[in-house]
Amino acid sequence: MSDWNFLKDAFATISDRQDEIDEKIQRLKQAKTAIETEQDAALKEIKRIYQPSLNRMWEGTDGEDYDSARQDAYESMQRYIRQYDFHLMEIDRKIRQLELQRGALDVTSSIARSAQYFLEQGEEMANVASTQINKLKGRLFG
Repeated sequence: MSDWNFLKDAFATISDRQDEIDEKIQRLKQAKTAIETEQDAALKEIKRIYQPSLNRMWEGTDGEDYDSARQDAYESMQRYIRQYDFHLMEIDRKIRQLELQRGALDVTSSIARSAQYFLEQGEEMANVASTQINKLKGRLFG
């Protein structure tokens, strides 16, 4: 395969990988927004668990049972909301990981552009172009 054909394939490969990563990041950001919206709704609901206060109205076993049930519901909702936080942290971690991969592809793209530039310069830069192409091969297939 000629260096020109390799570069053509390399640019296509880099572009495809960048598009895949960008799509994954976009989907993760959409999921994060959906979870944050659901979390906000849950936070509003958790405040309503203790509404209205019935301490004066209910006394005895029924009042204690009702307050106990509300406390159980409150604690359950808090556990549920903490799960949102965990999922949001995981999404953020995955987005950062993908952004690092995207950055590495940007560097790889720069190497490809420099190899293309040196190839365009002709015979006097063939060795430099060859070195850049070898770097590129290592990054894409290594």
